[in-house]
Amino acid sequence: MPSTHLGDQSLDSLLSAMVARDLPLALHQVKGLPPAYLILAVLAIVAGALVLYNTIWAITSWRRLRHFDGPPLAGFSYLYISYVSLTTYAWKIHMKTNQTYGSVARIGPNELLTSDPELIKKMGSTRSSFSRSKWYNFARVDPVEDTILNVTSTEIHDKWRNQLLVGYSGRENRSVEEDIDWAINWLVKVLRERYVSTDNVVRPLELARMSQQFTVDSMTKICFGKPFGYLEAEADVKGVLGIPERTGRWSRITANSPLLQYCLSFAVFRRTIARRLVSGMAQYNSLAKEIVGSRFKELDATGDKDKYGDMMQSFINRGHTQRMCELQVPVLLTAGTETTATAIRSIIFHVIAAPDAYRKLQNEIDTAVADGRITTSPISFKEAKDLPYVAASIYEALRMHPSFTGELMKTVPPEGYTISDGRFVPGGTRIGHNTWEVMRNKEVFGQDVYHFRPDRFIEADAATRSHMRSTVDLVFGAGRWQCLGRQLSLMEIHKCIVEVFRNFDLQIMNPYEPCRTMNNMTFRQFDMWTRVRERENKASPPTETKTISE
Repeated sequence: MPSTHLGDQSLDSLLSAMVARDLPLALHQVKGLPPAYLILAVLAIVAGALVLYNTIWAITSWRRLRHFDGPPLAGFSYLYISYVSLTTYAWKIHMKTNQTYGSVARIGPNELLTSDPELIKKMGSTRSSFSRSKWYNFARVDPVEDTILNVTSTEIHDKWRNQLLVGYSGRENRSVEEDIDWAINWLVKVLRERYVSTDNVVRPLELARMSQQFTVDSMTKICFGKPFGYLEAEADVKGVLGIPERTGRWSRITANSPLLQYCLSFAVFRRTIARRLVSGMAQYNSLAKEIVGSRFKELDATGDKDKYGDMMQSFINRGHTQRMCELQVPVLLTAGTETTATAIRSIIFHVIAAPDAYRKLQNEIDTAVADGRITTSPISFKEAKDLPYVAASIYEALRMHPSFTGELMKTVPPEGYTISDGRFVPGGTRIGHNTWEVMRNKEVFGQDVYHFRPDRFIEADAATRSHMRSTVDLVFGAGRWQCLGRQLSLMEIHKCIVEVFRNFDLQIMNPYEPCRTMNNMTFRQFDMWTRVRERENKASPPTETKTISE
């Protein structure tokens, strides 16, 4: 007890000295404190300093962007955006945010979210000074080395984009369209032989799973010359379909957390903690080594660079090393399959849920077959693009249901930027895309933006139609940041949609719950049970039919 009383007296003396701002006396009093009180005093000082620092930081952060409205907590703390990132419906929250607070709204101490299509286009312009922010660190496929998905240097990004563009465009890939035809023929074969229902027999098709099996086989045939065989096996042959589900929530939290982004800037963190958290990356990298290693081993043995006309050979011919090619495999398997599969599901679902659009789409296909505008089966991409209602249905479904909901944060240049309404955005601020709300812009698409109506693209004059389509193209990103695989994705989508509706009638089996959906930037959809029937009155087949063996 005496020692405690002495400690109390010493502590009182210390506090009195601190209140009196007598530093020498305070230091002298510290020597008289017992260890326990000394620890408490240090902790109190540290806690007070942290509170003071966070208070100053919060006020300073709020002041920088105080002229932009947003959820109250967003201006002071990252708790708001962290909460949004933890949900599986962030895109819905973001839509409500811009509807409530305007086309440029605040969602974090240093973050804005825009639904203004013109601002997004300006940020992506090749002449723009905007750059990728550290938001893109979430997209790492390797703990140390960058890829086109995550690199933040504009100079390096543009250099890599130009190197990869030829391979993605198909100019050097002799068999891109033939490879997609191969996958479409397999899709039609599987539907016809395993899932066509009759009046007496119902064979339910899980359309969500089948669409992704199609895009995986199509993309792997294009990229590596050999498909993984998902359609034939109707199984996750290589184990890649479950990876996004395991990594998705971690990805969004990482993208929207400055603390985690800062940690990921250190290689030691990426090599240890991040690798354990993102377990799917090890699986991707193992698969990449297997695929790429086999190709380089064959090239070393034969020296025959003309044997393959696939995307990987295009990369090799343009100087990609074995390691550079390995880094592209996870990029192709994630960015190249999930979003396209979601788009195909969306188009099919919206069309079969709208009887008028369904009838017009099939009538256009049948008429084009009958009058010779469709000359092959599967249809060529050129012929598919010339079918107005098919194109309108595709663009309308992409508008209704964009496949990617990530914020794609860009950093404002140091000199700052003034948006169209005259408000100034300080340099270093991050501005994200709200793609879903962009696609509900009534000034661009009309008043009925929540209604699936492909005819809006048919009825519009040429200038309005062009403006609407360029806005829908923002689902692929903008300008220099636009998805490299856009053209490949559109080719798969156009050809697949024509062949499915040309050959089959489809019906959602459970209209009250057509599917289950979760989202962490990309969508994962399940239980999209569909009834498939062979069309009885389809137009006569064209003169040329391509077989699977071709």
